[in-house]
Amino acid sequence: MQGQTKNAKWLLAAFAVCWPTVVSAQEAEPPPPSGDADYSSSGTGTFSMGTSADTGYSTSAESSAQAEAPPPPPPPPPPVAPMASEPMTQTAPPADDGRTDHQRVVGGTGVGLLSATELQTLLPGPDYTLVPLAVPVVGIRHWFDEGMGFQIGLGLNTSSGTLKSDIAGDADVDLPTVWGLALHGGLPFSLYSDTHYNLVLVPELNLGYATGRTKDDANLAGDQGVKHNAWLVGLALKIGAEVQFGMIDLPMLALQATVGAELNYRSATAEAAENGVIVTRRRWGLDASTASFNDPWDLFSSSIAALYYFQ
Repeated sequence: MQGQTKNAKWLLAAFAVCWPTVVSAQEAEPPPPSGDADYSSSGTGTFSMGTSADTGYSTSAESSAQAEAPPPPPPPPPPVAPMASEPMTQTAPPADDGRTDHQRVVGGTGVGLLSATELQTLLPGPDYTLVPLAVPVVGIRHWFDEGMGFQIGLGLNTSSGTLKSDIAGDADVDLPTVWGLALHGGLPFSLYSDTHYNLVLVPELNLGYATGRTKDDANLAGDQGVKHNAWLVGLALKIGAEVQFGMIDLPMLALQATVGAELNYRSATAEAAENGVIVTRRRWGLDASTASFNDPWDLFSSSIAALYYFQ
């Protein structure tokens, strides 16, 4: 018992000597620096890292910043190269396709002067002479194919006037007033065509009518008034050449010259006073000829045709 008491005293003496040294050592130990890594674990098993002592940036904050940063803008499109302007070039004329001028107008319609029809009116007098009245015919021609076509036209001519008297006391005299109308039809046939001309044969039918009157002459006694009418029914057969001006780049322009034969039935009447009595005179008949040229310029009115074709 004495031995155990003696040992306890020794332990108390040693603890009293060592305790101040331990306390002094704990007080002298510096606190852990704030830059040391702080590790903590939670009950959920997550792991977090503190601030880095080397960089001073938070790793978790940097990750959040990178996640929230917007994506970089797309690269700009490549520049468009300027288009090179094409040089101005002059359009070349169409190449010759080997067709004749007549073939170019097949299916088209020509418009122009076709012919002229001559009407003859009857005037009173000693011989009751016939007075010609030319009626130019304007119309169209259409080619169904290279060999056949048709043409039709209409003509109108009128004349009137007044004869002024220079004699004192005399009244002016009215000249006869005449109206002429003509209807023309034909069937042109192409017998042969070359580059710029076409040989044609044209059977024709011509119808015409003229009417008019002459008023009384106020300077003469009695009744001098005259009424007159004229009719025409004619057949013709003409042959000639239709020339088209493709040699000067005008293949649609055509000039035709023909000769031929005609057979016409004509009728003319005149109503006038003779010795105070109204008398009606009439002349009619058939005439046939290879040409009818009462004046030199009739060649151009009755035998020349001019047409311009439209496709």
